[in-house]
Amino acid sequence: MKVYKNQKKEGGKKKLSRRGLMAIITSGAFAVAATAIILAITLSGGGNILPPPYEPGPPVDTGPAFVMPVETFEVGRGFCNQTLVRHRTTGFWETHEGQDFIAPAGTQVRSITDGTVLSIDRNTSMYGTVIRIKHHDGDIATFKGLANDVYVEVDQEIKSGAPIGRVGVKPIARLEYEENHFFVQVERAGQRINPIDILPELGDK
Repeated sequence: MKVYKNQKKEGGKKKLSRRGLMAIITSGAFAVAATAIILAITLSGGGNILPPPYEPGPPVDTGPAFVMPVETFEVGRGFCNQTLVRHRTTGFWETHEGQDFIAPAGTQVRSITDGTVLSIDRNTSMYGTVIRIKHHDGDIATFKGLANDVYVEVDQEIKSGAPIGRVGVKPIARLEYEENHFFVQVERAGQRINPIDILPELGDK
């Protein structure tokens, strides 16, 4: 039968044994040593205990902004490349691979983004003056129904929102509207796309 000595009660509590006291001292020593090692590594640059503070990177270049071709307008006939629609004036069945903008004759028309003027065709019998602009992202925008006195020339570099011409007087192909209008078509990789894809403001009209 074991007899435990040196465990006299004082105030209802037992005294720690020598083994218990040594365990507490040892664990405390290990904790102090571990803290000292971590602090030394951190101060010497040999380890990153905490992540570095957040530093914002350089701004992301999202490319030139897109703007509407006119400031004030009404939405005319929209994009449709799947269904043939009979043109009320010519009688032809055709798709409508672009967007009509109804605006008075003489209204200033502007480039929808940065680009280079590819071609200018004046006095076409069906569409008035036609301007084609290649955007810096590779898309090609075609403006039909403009007046003859344009503000740009072929190979000219233009910025987003720069004036390129004015809305012309409606030729025969555009008599289905009482008001004057012009037409914008966007081509990407050889395919006509809906202008609303790059001009989201159209969705609000």
